Amino acid sequence: MQIDRRFINACMTEKPERLSDAELKACINTLLFNPLAQKELGATDRESLNIVVLRSKAHHFKFLEGYTSWKSVGSWREVTPEGIIIKEYPEEKNVNIEIEFKDRPDEKIGKRLMELFTEFNRRFVKEQLLYVHTKPIEESTLP
Repeated sequence: MQIDRRFINACMTEKPERLSDAELKACINTLLFNPLAQKELGATDRESLNIVVLRSKAHHFKFLEGYTSWKSVGSWREVTPEGIIIKEYPEEKNVNIEIEFKDRPDEKIGKRLMELFTEFNRRFVKEQLLYVHTKPIEESTLP
């Protein structure tokens, strides 16, 4: 199986806003799921990518090659700097999406995924702030 090094390089260096919709999605899937790309990039550390999004917007993530998801409820408030509540969202119906992937010791892939998901949000999901984060995984049965 061959790997397109130019595409991998573009996924890691091209400004996200310059990628087409298809390229943006392909880059996200490649960085998360392609073992040859991970090897090419020196990815050895196991990480968990987590996305929390409103259930009504979760369909935007169907392009991902694989994930675990579960329903959750969250709450948040818009608050002034003085602590006055402007608006309250006490029972938001969310979906948590979790994906195990490999990152580099310098976290470069994870940081790049944050940039790509920020652009993905701007184009498709349109949340004021899409909550995506990574965390280390110590042990796993996945290869």
